[in-house]
Amino acid sequence: MICVSVLAPVYFIYSLPGDVPAISKEEMIFNPAPDQFNIYKTASEAVEKIFNYERLSVDIALTIIPDVQVGNFPLGEATYFDCLFSPSVD
Repeated sequence: MICVSVLAPVYFIYSLPGDVPAISKEEMIFNPAPDQFNIYKTASEAVEKIFNYERLSVDIALTIIPDVQVGNFPLGEATYFDCLFSPSVD
């Protein structure tokens, strides 16, 4: 899955373990499987070239932002990933 932020010029890539309708950050797979690598590489290159976005590292994406509340995450539990990417466009 490739997530593109509408708030900052960044994107993030992760995989899901099988057919999982809802997933927690702990279940995300950050290195694509070998059979998916070329697909993610091609998509990443397109996002970078077309939108001039940078890939957000796992370390930064999972960093907790103190004193921020977003969605259903209480103060002190939201990460950059939670703040920059939304599961819906509502």
